[in-house]
Amino acid sequence: MTASYAPCPVCDAEVPVPPNPVLSELLVCESCSVALEVRALDPVVLDEAPQEEEDWGQ
Repeated sequence: MTASYAPCPVCDAEVPVPPNPVLSELLVCESCSVALEVRALDPVVLDEAPQEEEDWGQ
């Protein structure tokens, strides 16, 4: 089985995609260390993962 890759939207490096990815799965670009989210499956499209907002208990 050959590895699948998708381009990082930040640095354009090839990011390895696991077999059978799912929407909203989180990956990390090994080149720039940005958290990425799977946004589409065919073809696989990655986008920067949303930043978690702080919970101030409100």
